[in-house]
Amino acid sequence: MRRLLILALVLCVALVGCSRPRRAQATPTVAPALALATDSQVTTPMSQPTSPHPPTATPTRSPTFTPEPTPTALPTAPPTASASDWPEGSRVWEALQLEQERGGVIVRLRALALVPLDALVGALGEEGAAELLAVAGQDVQAVGVLNVQVENATEAIAHIHPDEAVVIADDERVATYPTLSDPLGGGYAPGAQREGLVLFGLRRGGAPQIRLLRYVVSPPYGEDGHPLSPEGYDLALALQ
Repeated sequence: MRRLLILALVLCVALVGCSRPRRAQATPTVAPALALATDSQVTTPMSQPTSPHPPTATPTRSPTFTPEPTPTALPTAPPTASASDWPEGSRVWEALQLEQERGGVIVRLRALALVPLDALVGALGEEGAAELLAVAGQDVQAVGVLNVQVENATEAIAHIHPDEAVVIADDERVATYPTLSDPLGGGYAPGAQREGLVLFGLRRGGAPQIRLLRYVVSPPYGEDGHPLSPEGYDLALALQ
């Protein structure tokens, strides 16, 4: 059913030349527009994310979510996609150059879309719309889609959960939708990378009224369950 959601997001756009991790049961025939966002500062190719080997041990506990740190970057991003590429009322930002490193693990925010919920539900079939609404709830007015890339630049297995994050849109704080997002969380072998989409819902005002968006992720942790950094990630973007 995630396949229906992603296909509805891209609608008429059939962009080619990219690849990202997918669930075994979800095999879309058109590539998401967000997955093609480019970043001139990223040296690793986006076309073939590396799948990490399974971790050799399971951590004994999950890290405690730390309060969001002070943002270290606040670029201003104008929308880049044409209205015909997305449902009416959507705002899309591509080719974002935003990343943070914590404990040798890098999180990159490569693209963002804010889509009105009504427009998205209208593009889905009855079953797909029911699944989305079951997760989002009746109060959500917009669905956000983040293109996120994670890289473990350390020499040991590191664990991180960017699909179980917090998004702060102006004064609204919400959790992401892990069940609708790509499976980015878990153990990363040394040098491993993954890239995928992280979804969330917003209740306030709808997509056109959001001015500042922050993507907050807990710090990575090692095989022993201890955080690799005292700070988590806080990727902030001022939206025009």
